[in-house]
Amino acid sequence: MTSPPPPVRDDLTTGHVEGSQVRLESPSVILARKIVYRMGGNGVLTGRDLYDIVAARMLAPEALARSMDVVRPGLLEEVAREVRGLPVGWIHTPDAGRPIKMPTRPPEVAGNLNSVTGQAARILMDGPEALREEAMAARPNESPDGGTKPSF
Repeated sequence: MTSPPPPVRDDLTTGHVEGSQVRLESPSVILARKIVYRMGGNGVLTGRDLYDIVAARMLAPEALARSMDVVRPGLLEEVAREVRGLPVGWIHTPDAGRPIKMPTRPPEVAGNLNSVTGQAARILMDGPEALREEAMAARPNESPDGGTKPSF
């Protein structure tokens, strides 16, 4: 099976799975593929993809922002509107794809799967700059270039 080229250019890393060396894509490449190709290109929404977006906001906001940077204008808003139109409890239906089994991270999301669709819609609608602003607010002593701001 082949996959389309990554919409985000990140270096591949290697890892080991069950004794075999494998190429690993970065979170931003994986998230961009989900948004650009699956949600945007094929119009397919899965509970797992929405969960990944919400989890990435908490665990890897810069990777999520990078993945959103490559999306064509208007696509994030289109997908957010589709997600907002999903009924309550959708994530537990067969329409949501394979079930999310016993999620543990991040605990704020894992304990309330019904909140995932609303959170994902807000994240997509707010866009990448809101993610970056939120991440910077969470790290008040860090400058935009990654260095530490002097404290006086």
